[in-house]
Amino acid sequence: MPAYASSGRGPGGRVRGGTQAHRHDRGAEEAAQQVPGGAPGARMRREIEIGRLLDGHPHAMPVLDSGADHTWFVMPWADATAVQRQELLREPAELRALVHALASVLAAAHEHDWLHRDIKPSNILYFDGRWALADWGIVRRPRGQTTKAGRTGHF
Repeated sequence: MPAYASSGRGPGGRVRGGTQAHRHDRGAEEAAQQVPGGAPGARMRREIEIGRLLDGHPHAMPVLDSGADHTWFVMPWADATAVQRQELLREPAELRALVHALASVLAAAHEHDWLHRDIKPSNILYFDGRWALADWGIVRRPRGQTTKAGRTGHF
């Protein structure tokens, strides 16, 4: 994983902030999430997979980079969460923009039969002048797919 300064802890692992100037014209700030102890996890694998699936959607938080072993991934650093912008969201136009963004990205995920399952203000991020939905770690995969082959039906 690229070197980043520690910024805190998320439910799926450690969150770090930093920049990678060699990958961006202006050295944009990024956030990296890493599985504790570096052990690959189904949560991180799902988050990377859905991030790649929704790549390019304006309201899905993009996955910029990830480890082949699924122990870390990098996304843009958000300006704020919906919690941090709650006063602004009292304005009808601001709230409408947030609801439109969520409906748009959820419709795109649902077209592929993926369900987010963890929509909350701290997972709704504002960056680059728009709202994006993040933290797809407990997403439900399309029916018939499992994180680990043979996980169900064999007791």
